[in-house]
Amino acid sequence: MENNKTVIFYISAAGCVFLLFFLWYFTSEGRYEDYNTEREAVLYSAEEAEAAEVININTAGSEELSSLPYIGEKIAERIIAYREENGGFASPEEIMNVKGIGENIYNDIKDNITVG
Repeated sequence: MENNKTVIFYISAAGCVFLLFFLWYFTSEGRYEDYNTEREAVLYSAEEAEAAEVININTAGSEELSSLPYIGEKIAERIIAYREENGGFASPEEIMNVKGIGENIYNDIKDNITVG
């Protein structure tokens, strides 16, 4: 009976240590922010999205790209890096090749982007 209590104690202690580590990892300075950058999205109301001007993704700077719905600073930097590596975008749909921009985001910004 004593051995069973010891085993239960060690399993409970290991669970507590794991829980504390998990909480520390995702709430310590910078870690939570890093975790969320993969899902970076700046939320805009429908009115703001409709009011946004058409932006040439082959020439726009980071600030202009960041003004697009769901495009934050990190994704804007990825767009610029992609066009520098690949010689620009041949079509607006090609923006989906940039990490962080999928079909849903493309559908939300397609009316606000052009390639020239």
